[in-house]
Amino acid sequence: MHPPGPLVHEALPINDIRVHCLEYESDGPPLLLLHSISGNGHLFDGLASAGLASSFRLLVPDMRGRGRTEATLHGYSLDDGCRDIIALLDHFGIERIAVCGHSFGGLLGLYFAARFPERVTRLVMLDAAPDMHPAAPMMVALADARLDGIFLSSESYLAMAKLAPFVDRWFEEMRGFFLADIKPLGLGVHTTRSRGYIAALASLHVYSLSTREWREEAAKVRQPVMLCQATRPFFMGMPMLTDEGARAMCEVMPQTRHLHIPGNHLTMLFGPGAEQITAALTAFLAEQAPAHDAQPMSVS
Repeated sequence: MHPPGPLVHEALPINDIRVHCLEYESDGPPLLLLHSISGNGHLFDGLASAGLASSFRLLVPDMRGRGRTEATLHGYSLDDGCRDIIALLDHFGIERIAVCGHSFGGLLGLYFAARFPERVTRLVMLDAAPDMHPAAPMMVALADARLDGIFLSSESYLAMAKLAPFVDRWFEEMRGFFLADIKPLGLGVHTTRSRGYIAALASLHVYSLSTREWREEAAKVRQPVMLCQATRPFFMGMPMLTDEGARAMCEVMPQTRHLHIPGNHLTMLFGPGAEQITAALTAFLAEQAPAHDAQPMSVS
């Protein structure tokens, strides 16, 4: 049985923009889900339907300029992303929250946990780490090549998505993610809601930090961490996160629990991968937190 659908907040006044956010109401603890660099909140539909929405109060925003959230000419740095997260949590009256992010969302979650430890209880990173595959920027660019295209209908966009090289298996829950990615343009054609220049700006900010600097951010994180690594390649036989990258993260963050999840960088979030992530995440967040978890730290 699928859980009840989310409460849809169409235009929350967050900082200087109107934010689109899905909220799955539950008596469970709050959990913030952060999507990939050109994704939208429906990226996590597979996790929600796999049972995550029954165990947690999920907050699933479309990040600035992505999905149905308002775009601006600036505001796409990691620090801007942290400010948007804080404003969102303050809007809902949430002081501390578990954070789970996929890809770029995982790196933003790491950065947020390092800079604002008093707001984060635990951190879950889905196929994201300080040491990504050296070809990760190219793979991100290839995945973002769909942006700004012109399509005859939402169904033609969906047909294109099903044939994309990074969709190695189709799951019905993917439909909502891809349809949320498209909007009418007029004259009977459609285009993507997320724009290429926004994904490029956000990417530049991520890659402006060297691997050494990302490791330094990771070393600041004191909360318990879970890393879920996809088992299948994403593009041209290459994974977004290698075994070496995952091991390096565990060395820098020895409190990390490392799991392998079936699927690639995208499809791990649906089907069997979603079921395994949901089960592992639910158990991980249900554990008794050590007394020192997420205690406030001075941030210069």
